[in-house]
Amino acid sequence: MHRRFPVGLLVFTLAAAVATPALAQDGPLAVARDLYASTRYDEALAMLNGVRQQESTNLINLRSIEQYRSLCLLALGRGAEAEAAIAVVVASDPLYQPTETEASPRVRTAFSEVRQRQLPDIARTRYAAAKASFDKKDYSGAEQQFRDLLRLIDDPDMGGRMGDLRMLVTGFVDLSAAAAAPAAATPEAAASQRSGIMVRA
Repeated sequence: MHRRFPVGLLVFTLAAAVATPALAQDGPLAVARDLYASTRYDEALAMLNGVRQQESTNLINLRSIEQYRSLCLLALGRGAEAEAAIAVVVASDPLYQPTETEASPRVRTAFSEVRQRQLPDIARTRYAAAKASFDKKDYSGAEQQFRDLLRLIDDPDMGGRMGDLRMLVTGFVDLSAAAAAPAAATPEAAASQRSGIMVRA
């Protein structure tokens, strides 16, 4: 016999469905959502596991599936497996976290705990990718990557950690912006030069 879980989780589920209308209309996911709402957590989880195998190459769908799976697993008291599902969500979108209107305190706490563990490693991986872009002289791309990384480092779940990395990233933002500026100005300079030539002629 299944235990009933706080209504806040159902609110989170329905909010996720609204946020991804295309997914909500998909047969298996819609069925899984209804099974969860009926507290038939084992059946919902089995349905989601099947959909998960089919959607493994689509990160957006996989993230939504793992959100639903985490709800079912938490409802079934399978905390470790729920954390693994949340970890997939965090890896695909490190800045995502459910709001108070989307999820119960228990769900938000579970997400926060997983994010606190994962974000430092994600930040280091993203730094390496941004630095690689910089080394390849893709300065515009590197600048955006470094700016996104700053947002991640400043996330409340980081708890002020990685201050040294933040200083380094801030420096690379400035260097990338400065290096990208001449390239961005080149077309305008060329047009100005052509205009000057025409006037002199």
